Amino acid sequence: MQINVCFGINDNYCQHCACTIASILYNSNPKDKYNFHIISDYISEINKQKLESLKYIRDFKLNIHQVNVDDYLNLDVNNQLGPSSFFRFKAFELFDFDKVIYLDVDLIVRKDIAELYEIDVNDYYCAGAEDLVAPRKIQEYNMAPDTNYINAGVMLLNLKYCREHNVSEMLKVFLSGTWEIQWNDQDILNYLFQHKIKFVDIKWNCTYYTSLYKDQEYFHRMAKDPSIIHYISFAKPWIAGMNPHLKLDYFKYLRLTPYYNEFMPLYQMEENSLVLSKLDEIKSLILQNQNR
Repeated sequence: MQINVCFGINDNYCQHCACTIASILYNSNPKDKYNFHIISDYISEINKQKLESLKYIRDFKLNIHQVNVDDYLNLDVNNQLGPSSFFRFKAFELFDFDKVIYLDVDLIVRKDIAELYEIDVNDYYCAGAEDLVAPRKIQEYNMAPDTNYINAGVMLLNLKYCREHNVSEMLKVFLSGTWEIQWNDQDILNYLFQHKIKFVDIKWNCTYYTSLYKDQEYFHRMAKDPSIIHYISFAKPWIAGMNPHLKLDYFKYLRLTPYYNEFMPLYQMEENSLVLSKLDEIKSLILQNQNR
């Protein structure tokens, strides 16, 4: 089976993209063939070489699609990726195949992603896992109460259906207007796709914000061994001092990439610095108590 996977990134996120790709390849069935599509305004030659080097894990095809960042500079951006968070919109114009898995790169794929790719999305724009803030978002944007709102970091896009319903033109019209949204591309896609979004199990996009899930027992069962762990918000595993759920999975797969030996010395130095800082705080508190 041919499996298409897409990322929308800038050059600064190639390390994390490589880590995500490595996790997909490591957990994949050798019978399947993978085509990775990176939509970006610029990827350096050295980063291209590093991404291509992952073929030692198993063979795949890498396609880099260059877009013009100027097309998105006038948009209101509220996340770390900046305008590149909108690059995924080009998938509706660039690709002529029927479906693609879109992934953010702050996540690790822990199971065979072919299972997600094979989900039936006939008569849907896309499939994804419910976002924890879905009820609030549906109310905030006056969306239909019975619609679905997903976290757009993991989506199975039905490109054939999107082409048939002129999604690319819908996006152009929407982006040419005036709007106020909180989460950029995610809010836009959920708004445009309402009523035609299929829910998938949260195991495919486990964000581990435990208190917000309705079914706590089910969530904790899924969170022990999710198919995808998504490090949302500011708690990224590559930031010293941060300890998100399943943090070590990031380093497990980063070790398979050329970025590991470059990244780890600096990361460990920052971690050690934080530990020493904490020890100094503890010593200071002990001295204060002794002096009382």
